[in-house]
Amino acid sequence: MLRALPRLSLRGVWIGVSPVSNAPSSSLRTRRSLLAAAIGAGAGVIASALGRPLPATAANGNAVTVGGSFTGTTATIIDTSPGSGTAIFGISGSGPGVSGGSVSAQGVLGGSDSGVGVQGNSNTGIGIKGIGSAGGVDGISTSGPGVHGYSTNGMGVDGYSDGSSPFGLPFSGAGVRGVSIAGSGVVGYASSSGPGGLETPGNRSGVFGYSNADSNAVGVYGKTLSGVGLKGEAFAGTGVHAMAQSGTALHVDGKASFSRSGRALVGVGKAYVDVTVPGGVAATALCFANLTVYRSGVSVAAVRPAYPAAGKMRIYLSKALATKTYVAWIVMG
Repeated sequence: MLRALPRLSLRGVWIGVSPVSNAPSSSLRTRRSLLAAAIGAGAGVIASALGRPLPATAANGNAVTVGGSFTGTTATIIDTSPGSGTAIFGISGSGPGVSGGSVSAQGVLGGSDSGVGVQGNSNTGIGIKGIGSAGGVDGISTSGPGVHGYSTNGMGVDGYSDGSSPFGLPFSGAGVRGVSIAGSGVVGYASSSGPGGLETPGNRSGVFGYSNADSNAVGVYGKTLSGVGLKGEAFAGTGVHAMAQSGTALHVDGKASFSRSGRALVGVGKAYVDVTVPGGVAATALCFANLTVYRSGVSVAAVRPAYPAAGKMRIYLSKALATKTYVAWIVMG
């Protein structure tokens, strides 16, 4: 129960002046200022009567009030686990709904036993935005994805950087950087009904790279010190598909290696050799062959795909060889 409040009276309440009837008007407060002073004094009495602290910095054990600034040395815990509501919900007209800061640890830390640790939703803006000198967003996971991005009509994960050295260590200018000790640094996946990309070729793409900076810009760049810079693999489709409207679809600097190529040895007295082609060879495939050394009067007369059996091709010579000779071949298509 509240304690009874003391009676407040405006009579005789003066601040550094005499009663009105005994002082000149130039040195007296107006009746309105006296009323305000009396009400202010009464508010202090009421607050004391109710047992509430005046607006000031609170310490451990004190109540938290709206609009105040508080300091403590232990954690403040709000537990709604018996129910299903939100423990803390912040709404702001123009600033952050909830803001957290730390000198050396996480500014905001979210954890969940089975749900999402931290989730950000936005109708027109960004759900979660990370800004930092060492990293904007750092995702760590023991079994699942460190960072999972999903979008119904835009980008699941959008990375942007205006730094420098995009293709050199330590990738200071990379929009998105993926690092893995044993698995894949970056994995892209798209379903058959996935949303479209920036252009038609980007629709339903696992990884889509786009650049419109200049003629030397690169949409997707792969680099490695000793392994494979860029690898494309398909179970039934095309591993790597190169397209160009007016330029070069495929440009190779250095050696090129093809698994559907090799050498076949034609024995003495033979005028043909049968070759088994990895992955099979269709009757419409383009097959090429030539002698690896000069033999007078001998040349490759024809190459017949899918003969004498499926998955094979036969290389015909213009005449039988007097000396065994290698024939180089390649199959396209």
